[in-house]
Amino acid sequence: MADEEKTIAIRMSKKGDSVKEIMQVLQMSETAVHKAIKAVPEMKKKEIRGRPPKLTKKMVRRIIRKGSNGDKYASDIRAEVKAPVTVRRFQQILHDSK
Repeated sequence: MADEEKTIAIRMSKKGDSVKEIMQVLQMSETAVHKAIKAVPEMKKKEIRGRPPKLTKKMVRRIIRKGSNGDKYASDIRAEVKAPVTVRRFQQILHDSK
């Protein structure tokens, strides 16, 4: 694929044209169009993989702060914080913070 075709494919993609439309205009394969578009860093989509965490970073900090004294059980901290996770997860968070 020539540089001119790549720039045309990128412009059309930024404009909002579909891959099929770009394929028809430039008479290129789907793979070639995808490669041209992915070559531009701003056109890459950020991949979010896996399940989102139940605890936010703020909630983890609160758990660590409450458990830093060492005078409370994980179940007591869980009752105070009212987090949607198990007591075992609280124990893991407190253990990892040391």
